Amino acid sequence: MNYKYKVCAFCYLTLFLLASCQQKKTLFELLPSSQTGIDFNNEITESDSLNVLNFEYIFNGGGVGIGDFNNDGLQDIFFSGNQVSCKLYLNKGKLAFEDITAKSGIKTPFWNTGVSLVDINQDGLLDIYLCTINPDRSKSSPKQLFVNQGLDKNKTPIFKEMAAEVGLADSSYVTQAAFFDYDKDGDLDCYLLNNALENFDRSQPRGQKKDGSGKSTDKLYRNDQKSGKVYFTDVSKAAGITIEGWGLGIGVADFNQDGWLDVYCANDFQSNDLLWMNNKNGTFTNRIADCLQHQSQNSMGMDIADINNDGLPDLVNLDMMPEDNLRQKMMFSKPSYERYLLNLERGYQPQFVRNTLQLHRGFDSTGSPVFSEIGYLSGIYATDWSWSALFADFDNDGWRDLFISNGYKKDVTNLDFISYNLENRSFNTNDRTENPQERLKRMSELLGVKKSNFIFRNRGDSSGTEGVLFADETENWGLKIPSYSNGAAYADLDNDGDLDLVVNNMN
Repeated sequence: MNYKYKVCAFCYLTLFLLASCQQKKTLFELLPSSQTGIDFNNEITESDSLNVLNFEYIFNGGGVGIGDFNNDGLQDIFFSGNQVSCKLYLNKGKLAFEDITAKSGIKTPFWNTGVSLVDINQDGLLDIYLCTINPDRSKSSPKQLFVNQGLDKNKTPIFKEMAAEVGLADSSYVTQAAFFDYDKDGDLDCYLLNNALENFDRSQPRGQKKDGSGKSTDKLYRNDQKSGKVYFTDVSKAAGITIEGWGLGIGVADFNQDGWLDVYCANDFQSNDLLWMNNKNGTFTNRIADCLQHQSQNSMGMDIADINNDGLPDLVNLDMMPEDNLRQKMMFSKPSYERYLLNLERGYQPQFVRNTLQLHRGFDSTGSPVFSEIGYLSGIYATDWSWSALFADFDNDGWRDLFISNGYKKDVTNLDFISYNLENRSFNTNDRTENPQERLKRMSELLGVKKSNFIFRNRGDSSGTEGVLFADETENWGLKIPSYSNGAAYADLDNDGDLDLVVNNMN
C-alpha cells in the first residue's frame, strides 16, 4: 500500500533547500510556504539582557493547535509565538492556508507557550486558550482566552479575549493547559501545568515542596456556572494539587479504568513526575511511586496512547539522551552512585536521563495501574533534545507510531559550556563576573543542537512482540531534515484519509 503524507515546516532556508533536494519517494513530503501560504517562524533574538544564561527556557519554543474554527470541514492551524505574534491560518482547501490573525481579532502581546483548543462555552465553536510566561521575573503575564464569536460577513471567524471574564487569566508561569471533565458534571474543567524561574539550581536534590507553597505548583480550575455563564474557580488546594514540579508536559487518561480521568504531569530537572489519580470525590492523590518503577530525569514532552492494542493507556516521556556516542560523552560527566542514593534519601523516585516508555501491564491487588518501562527494549530511548511526542498511526497499519520533535538553539548541556558558566556565575542567577557584551559574544560562539526530528514505526505483529518494538523510519519516511523544532500536532489537513504533520520551528 502506498500512502503520501505532508509535513508543513516553518524555517525558511531548511524548507526550500531540502524540499528541492528530495528525490526518492517517501511517506512524508515537505511542503514549501509558497504552496501552503504558511510563513510563521518563531524567531528568537538574543540580547545582553535576554539570553539563555539569564533565561534558561528562552529556546523552549511555541506550540501548535489544529482545529476547524469556521466549521467548514477543513482543519485550520494556530501557532503560538514567543517574541513574535501568534498566527491563525484558515484552511482554504488543497493544502493552501490564509493568515487571518489580524482579521480575526487575535492580538498576543505576551511570550506564549502552549496552546489549547477547546469549546469553552459549549456553543459548537472552537475557542483558543493561550498559556503565557514572562522572562522578566518581576512581571506577570495573564493567560489569554479567545472565544469564538462566529463568522463575519466574509466567513472569517471572529474572536474576543475573555480570560479574565471567565476566571482563567491566571498569572503564574504556565507551560500548558489541559481541559477535561474531572468531576463528571458535564463541563470541561482546566488543569494548568506550571513551571517557575527559581534562584537556585533546580537539578539539585533539595526535596519537593508538597504543601502548595512552591512557585511551580500546578493549578486546577473547576468549571462552575454563574448566572448561566461559564466561570472557573481555583480549587487546587481543596483538590490536593499541592506538589511542586517544573512542568513541561501533561496528559489526561483513565489509567485505572474506573471511569474517572486521571492526570500525568511530566516535570523538568530534579522534580519527579506526578501521577494524579482521581479519587472520584473532587480530589486527587499522587501515585507515581506506586505505579512506576522509574522515570525520565528531565521529563519534557509526553503523550498517552495504547501502543499494543490491549485497551490500556501507555505513556512516553521525552528527555535529552543523545543518539550518538560523541554527544553523550560531551554531555554527561561520570555518574555518581552517591548522588543517586542522596536523591532517594530525599524522597525522589529513581530517574534516568533518557526517554522512557511505560507499558501498562494491568492492575495490582488494589486496582492501581502497574507499568513496565521498556524504552531501551522498544528502541526509542535516545532522541537527543526532544520536545513533542505524538503517538498516531501514520502509515495506516492499525498500530500507533511515534513522532518526536528535536533541537535546541544553544548546546548548554555541553560540559565545556557548563564549566565556563560555573566559572562566571551560578546557573540562573544574576551575579556574573564577565560584562554583558563579553557574555553575548561567548554565547554567539556556542553551537546549537540542530538535529532532525524522529519518527518511529510501530512494528506491530511483524515484530512478534505485539506492538512494543519500534523501528526508526526517520530517513525512509522523509523526515531526516535538521531543524530546531518544538511544538507539533497532526491532523488530516486535506481530508484524504491519512495524517499530516505540522511542526513549530525556530529561526
